Amino acid sequence: MTLARDKLVRSKVASGSETPSRTSWSHFFVKDAAKHPLILAAEGHIEALFGCAALRGPHKPLAKIEALQVIKYHKGEFYHEHYDNRADSPLTRAATIIVYLCDTESGGATAFPRAVLAGQASGSYAAAPAGASGALPGFSSGGGGGEGLGGSGGGWRLPPKVDVGPRGVGIKVFPVRGRAVVFWSKRPDGNEDPNSIHAADTVERGEKWIATRWMKDDAQ
Repeated sequence: MTLARDKLVRSKVASGSETPSRTSWSHFFVKDAAKHPLILAAEGHIEALFGCAALRGPHKPLAKIEALQVIKYHKGEFYHEHYDNRADSPLTRAATIIVYLCDTESGGATAFPRAVLAGQASGSYAAAPAGASGALPGFSSGGGGGEGLGGSGGGWRLPPKVDVGPRGVGIKVFPVRGRAVVFWSKRPDGNEDPNSIHAADTVERGEKWIATRWMKDDAQ
């Protein structure tokens, strides 16, 4: 947060334009800024996470694409429903990780209106089964560091400040410092997953800070 605070500019959508649908502020860590020890440490954790077959499941191995982005939402700011890939371009962003850098007093959830819990017909939302902390870097079965999310049939637990809609359809993840969300925009068959559509709900009180890293298929 400190590294980005004085460098924030109005966020743009995937087409490179500023739009009323996205009202946050952001900064990409490129060139020398990407070599800062904190950024290198964060990138190392993300690389280790995506290197785990337990997390990746049927998806292809991944590699980094674009730069790490830090985003700030003030009270009243939001990002309406969107996909991470442009509608008129190839699917370059295969997966996304969102890391929450602070707690938010109220609002600011990341909403996946079509996503379903892992194991219930979609791989849009990554999940860690209870007890899998040894397989996933940063995941803990004790509630610290990382959190699992999954369907009731697999015996997985639902972390606090995560809401799930009727019959397990629709997920809202509220900002908690240190929490991370991983989801796939690209299905294993190479098509975009329509369930990956998501939004940043309006921040009602306080502010919201996140870091976002996009990943591509390693073969791209």
